[in-house]
Parts: sequence; C-alpha cells; structure tokens
Amino acid sequence: MKAHHLDIGVRLAAEGVVRLCGLATLPVLTRTLGRDGYGVVVGTGSICGVFTILAVCGLSYHVGRIVGRGESPQARRLLRRLLLIATLTGGVWAAVTAAAAPWLDATFLKQPDARAAFLWCAGMVLFTAWEAIFMEWVRQRGRYRTLSILLAAMAVVQLAAVLVVATHGGGPAEVVACAVACQAIRIALLALLIRLSARATDTISGPSADADLPTLRRCVTDGAVVMAGSLGTWGLAQAGRLFLGNANGMGGMGVAAALASMPVLAGAACGQSLFPDLVRAVGRRRRRDMIVAVRRFAGSFWILTIPAMAIALPLAGEAAALLGGRDFNALGPTCVLMLAAAWMEMAVLPMTYSVSAHGWATRSRNAALAGAVVNLGAAVVLVPRLGTAGVALAALSGQLAFAGLLAWGLRHAGFPWAALLPKRAREIIAVGLAGTAIAAAIPHRSWPGMVVAAGVPGVLMLAVLFRRQVRTALTPRTA
Repeated sequence: MKAHHLDIGVRLAAEGVVRLCGLATLPVLTRTLGRDGYGVVVGTGSICGVFTILAVCGLSYHVGRIVGRGESPQARRLLRRLLLIATLTGGVWAAVTAAAAPWLDATFLKQPDARAAFLWCAGMVLFTAWEAIFMEWVRQRGRYRTLSILLAAMAVVQLAAVLVVATHGGGPAEVVACAVACQAIRIALLALLIRLSARATDTISGPSADADLPTLRRCVTDGAVVMAGSLGTWGLAQAGRLFLGNANGMGGMGVAAALASMPVLAGAACGQSLFPDLVRAVGRRRRRDMIVAVRRFAGSFWILTIPAMAIALPLAGEAAALLGGRDFNALGPTCVLMLAAAWMEMAVLPMTYSVSAHGWATRSRNAALAGAVVNLGAAVVLVPRLGTAGVALAALSGQLAFAGLLAWGLRHAGFPWAALLPKRAREIIAVGLAGTAIAAAIPHRSWPGMVVAAGVPGVLMLAVLFRRQVRTALTPRTA
C-alpha cells in the first residue's frame, strides 16, 4: 500500500511538472506569436492527430497483453514484427501528411506559416507510431516512476527549447519543429529504458505464455478495430474545432484546453497503473482485484479533482486573459465547459480500461464512434451560433454519450459500480461547493489575486479532506 501511495505521489508530481511546463509556454507563445500564430501551433497538432492514429494502426493495443504475459523469445519476435509494421504505416501516413499540407492549410488554418508546420508534423506522425508501442512496453514492465520522471524531464527540456526559439524570433513552424525534435529524443530514451530494464515475467496462471499469445494476424485485425475507436476518440475531443475554420479560433480553443488540465493531471496520475491492474484482474478472473483497482483510482481521483475543479471554475476566464493577453478575453464560458469535458473524460477511465481489459475492442470502438457522432452533430448546430463555446459544449455532449455507451457495454461484466464513488462523497462535494464560493468571492483579476483565490480555498479543502490523517499523526502515542 505504501508503494502504491509513493507511485501516486511520484506520478502526480511528474504530471504536475508536465502540465506546468505546458502552461508556462502559453504566455510566451500567445504573446510572441499572437492568437493566429498560436492557433497554427495547436491547430496543426489537432488536425494531424488523425494521421497519427492511422499511423499507429491500433498496434499498441496488444503490446500490453503480450508483455503482461511474459517476454518469451516468441513474444519478443511478435513485438519486433509489430514495431516493423508500425514503421511502415508511420512512413506511409507521414508522406500523406506532407503531401496534403497545402490543402490542410487552405481549408482549416489559412495562415502563411501553416504549410511548413504541417510538413514538420509529418515527422511527428512517424515518431508517434514508435512512441505508442514503446510507451506501452515500458508501462507493462511496471516502470511507472522511471517513466514519469523521464516524461517530466523531457517536458522541462522542451519548455526550455521552445522558450529559446520563440523569444529569438522563431515562428509557428520553428516551434513545431522543436516539439518534433524533443519527441525524437523521448523515443530514443524510451528504447534505451526498455533495453536496460528487466524483462516482464509470466503473470498469467494456467496455459503457458507462448500458447496464450495472439497471432500477428489477430494483432492487426484487432488493431484495426482499435484504430476505428481511436478515430472516434479523436473526433470526440478534436473534431468540433475544425468547424471554426481558422487559426484564430483554434488559438482560443488551445488556451481553453490548456487550462482544462487539472482533471487530466489527476486522472493521469491516479490511472497510470489502473489498466495493468485491470488486465491482471480480468486475466485471473478475480473480481475482488478489480474492485480494489477501481476503488484506488476513484478515491485518489475524487479527492484530487473536486478541490481543483472548485478552484478552477470561477477563475477560468481571468486565467485565460492573464495568460494569453487581451486577444484571449471572453473565454470564460469556453474554459468552464472544457473543464467539465476534461473531468468527464478522466472520470470514466475505469470503464474505458475495463472494456479494454476484457478485450472488447468492438464495444470500445462503438462507444467512441457514437460519442464522436454526437460531438460532430452538436458542433454543426452550436459552433455557428456560439463559436468556441459551441465547440466546448459539443465536446461535453460527446463525452456524456461516450460514458453512457461504455456503461451499456459493461452491463453484464460484473463491473464494480459502487467502487466508483468515494467513501466520503457527500463531504467532498460539500467542501468543493464551499471552495467554489470562497474562490468566487476573493478579488482575482491579477496574478497575486489569482494565487490567493486559488490557494486559500485549496488549503481549507485539503485540511478538511485529510483531517483524520492529520489528527492521527498529531495524536501522541501511549506506551
């Protein structure tokens, strides 16, 4: 249990570093590049997400299941074949991205620097195909702390590189090129970590690990199903932005999405070991292990997220203006809706991972595609009327539909629904509402005011939530 808490602490600290580095780039990029230039940076990444999904081809889906059963010689041969296929598909879709750069620029961004930025994103497409496999490989070896520290260190390196490029006259294309170079370094370090770390041992009882391995054909066919689901997930999160049709709107959505990082921070930290735990629980057919995994995630996630959301909601609009400048005023409703969508996305992680752990790729795909359809339909109606707020509201609608379809898919799986609720749900919600009122009442239209408005209710809420632990620690022990 202590090791689990230490893992949570390390991952939370690392995720905090990653998110803070991302937030630190906002004022630099928005003020040096402007809303249009920043829109090119975030817009190219959002649009090229489609090509990266096609490049990965869903092959990372079986990596966890292969490594989790033990890295026998046969398993390692299968992993090498998957890596070769990912290289081929990544190269093909990288070439497609480069060829489509002029059309993508003219259709979605309409900026002079966007074409060169799309060309650099072609390299990102290839690198992402490798990174998806290496990342899952490292996770299944249980190297959570090392992986978290590596990602945090690379976030600091990328922040430093972007600051140098942006403050010395670099444009959007140079900023994207810098991100691609850092991704290449990160992949090299992941490959080195795999080579130097101990191989996974067989964790599944019963038949031998080799007999339980999927075939290469099974990996490819299941990967196609997962790829379709990933396209639906992309549509669920990103597709609504395309209806904006310009870099200016993309820039506003980029700032709102960056500020909606607190639920993602908590979800990533608490859920990093959730999928491997669920895979093992399902493989051993132990419902009790599944309950423990979900309860660990839910308890940590709620305690970390509710106070953060309570502080963030009344401060979102002012934070966008302070970070981005006058070009990013009036983003309050968009930021609040993006926070809600991010919270929903992370809150359903146990359901998402449970569907994958059972091997029900089709159910996951159907839920993601249904959510994407709802998102696109809502975007068609709302974006012309509400602009960026319409994009955010459409994304929230899609997330709600996605959660509903996941729940329907798990109806016969014996999923531990009660474990999703924390033991002190009423207390957490009440304290969260009180914190929202306190944060809203404190003047916060400057950086000192923002710090006070966020810090005071945050400390009060954490003191209430952890009062039992504090009381126990301060109570003198009797001989």
